[in-house]
Amino acid sequence: MGKKTGFILIVAGVLIGAAAIAGSFLATDHHHSGNQIVGHGGGLDSCGGHTNHKTGRYHYHRGPFC
Repeated sequence: MGKKTGFILIVAGVLIGAAAIAGSFLATDHHHSGNQIVGHGGGLDSCGGHTNHKTGRYHYHRGPFC
C-alpha cells in the first residue's frame, strides 16, 4: 500500500467517525424554547435548526421553508 492510499484511508476513517458522532447528536430529541419538546427525525427542524447539546442554546441554518 502506497503512502497516498494510506493517507486516503486515514482521512476516510476520520470522516466516517466524525459523521457517526454528528449523527448520534442529531438523532436525539431536543428541547426548544417555551418548554416545547420536539423530536426531530434526523435532529433538524424545517429551518435546519437544533439545540446545541453542550450549551442548550437553539440555533438554525436557514432552510428553504423559513
